[in-house]
Amino acid sequence: MIAGGLGTVTEPLDLAIPSLDAEEALLSYASTVIPRIGRGGEMAELQGFLDDDRPFSWWLWTGPAGAGKSRLAVELCRAVSGAWHAGFLREAHQSRLGDTRAATPTLVIIDYAAQRSEWLSDALFALTQRSTGAKIRVLVLERDTSGPWWDTVQRRHRLEEAVSVAAASHRLPRLLGGLSRDELRALIGAVAAGLGAELTATNVEDIADHAEDIDPQRGPLFAYVATLDWLDANGVSAGRDEALRRLVARADYQMTSRLLSPSNVSRARNVRTFATALGGLGVDAYATIVESAALPSGLLPGVYEDLPVVPLGELLDGLRPDILGELLVLDRLAGADVDRLSAQRLLRLAWNEAPAAYGAFVARAAGDHVEHPHLNGGGVAEGEVLANVGGGQHHRTAQQGGYSSGAARSGGSAHRCAVVRGIRVATSTSRQDMPVSRRAAMTAPPCSVLRSRRSIVSLAPATRSPVRSDPSSASSASATVTAPTLLAGCPASGTL
Repeated sequence: MIAGGLGTVTEPLDLAIPSLDAEEALLSYASTVIPRIGRGGEMAELQGFLDDDRPFSWWLWTGPAGAGKSRLAVELCRAVSGAWHAGFLREAHQSRLGDTRAATPTLVIIDYAAQRSEWLSDALFALTQRSTGAKIRVLVLERDTSGPWWDTVQRRHRLEEAVSVAAASHRLPRLLGGLSRDELRALIGAVAAGLGAELTATNVEDIADHAEDIDPQRGPLFAYVATLDWLDANGVSAGRDEALRRLVARADYQMTSRLLSPSNVSRARNVRTFATALGGLGVDAYATIVESAALPSGLLPGVYEDLPVVPLGELLDGLRPDILGELLVLDRLAGADVDRLSAQRLLRLAWNEAPAAYGAFVARAAGDHVEHPHLNGGGVAEGEVLANVGGGQHHRTAQQGGYSSGAARSGGSAHRCAVVRGIRVATSTSRQDMPVSRRAAMTAPPCSVLRSRRSIVSLAPATRSPVRSDPSSASSASATVTAPTLLAGCPASGTL
C-alpha cells in the first residue's frame, strides 16, 4: 500500500495491451497491421463509460465469435493509454482487483468472463465498497449472458449485495453487432492493401458477398477470412469451414516449415493442440503438467528440450482465433492413426489437468462448429467420465467414476447437448424468472433426447484460461462434459 494524495492506494495492476505487427498475426485481435475500420459509435459509447463521474463502474459487452469484442477493447486501451492505466488483466494479478485503490484512472479488461464468474462477482462487489483512489472501470467481455454465470456475477443469490453491484453497472449489457456493408467493404480493402493486393470495386463486392455467406452478421473476423480466402491461389472456398481450414493449414505450414525434424514437427503440433484445448497456458503451468503427468514418450516436449526456431511460448498460446483452434482440434480427432490417438491422449490430459477450461473449450467448439462431422447428438458410452464444468456443484457418481450435475430447463423449453466423439457437453439454461432453488433441483435429461446437429445451440460460453477453475453455487450448474476416455463415438447414435 502507498500513501498518496487520494488516500491509501495500491500498486498498479499488471495490465497488458497486446500488440502484434507480424503479417502472420493478421487474424489476432492484437494485430496492428490493419487499422480499426468503423466502430466510431461504439468507441464513443465506451468513452462515455470512462467519463462517468462515479469512482467505480463496470459494463458487460457481448457478441458472438468474430464480432470484434477483444479488438474493440484493445483499441479503447490504445486510445486512452496516455490518461489511463489500461489493459487486459493478467491472471497472476486478478486476485488483486477487488482490493485495488488506484492512484491514476484505471481501465481493466476482463475477457472471456464466464469461467471466472465467482471471482469476478467478488471483485465487482468489493470495488463497489471503495471510497478512495482514482476512477476504476471494468469492461467485461463475453459471448452472451446465457447460462448461470451471469446470475453469479450479479450476485443474485445475495440480494443486498446484488443491489450494490447492479447500481455500479454503467448500463445494461451491450450486444456488439456486425459491420455495415460500407464498413465491410472498407475493411476488405484495408486487409487486401495490408497484404499488398489491389482490388477492383467488383472484387470488393464479390468478397463482401463471400463474407456475408460465411457470416450473415458481418463479423469483422469473417471479413478477414473472406479476403484471405478470395486471395488464395486455389480459388474461393465453397463454404466457411473450407475457408477456415485453409487458414489452419497456413498456420501449420508457418510453424512446421521452421522445423526440420519430423519428431519436432509432431511434438510442436501436439503442444499447440494441447494449449488450444486449454485456451492457452503459460510456461510455468506447462512445466508443472509435463513434469507431473505420466506421458507417452515423444508426445510432448519438456520445457528444457529444444524445438529449434519455434519458441515454446509461441506454441503455448494455442491456435487463435478460437474458431480456428476449435476446428484444428476437431479435425485432429477425426484424423487417422497416430494423429487421432495423439489428439485423444492430449485431450484426456487436458481434462485431467484443467477440466473447467477444457469443458469451456468443448462448449465453444460445439457452439461454433455445429455442422462438423465430429459433432453428433446422442447417448453417452457407459463408463465415460462426466463432470460439471460450468461452475456449479460437483459430485462424483459411483456408476461412472466421474462427476455429474443437474440443471436443466423444462416446461416447454429445449434441452441441448453436444457429443464430440465421446466429449459430451449437455447444457441448458433456465427461464430468467425461475427461482434458483428450482433450477438447481432439476435433473438434466439424457443427451439421447436429441439427434439433430441443429439442436446444438446456445452452449454456455467460457474463457481462454486453462488454470481457472471456478466452482460456485448450485445455481451455476449448467454444463456436463464427458472426458475423452472413450472417443469411439456413442453407441446410442451414429456419427453424423
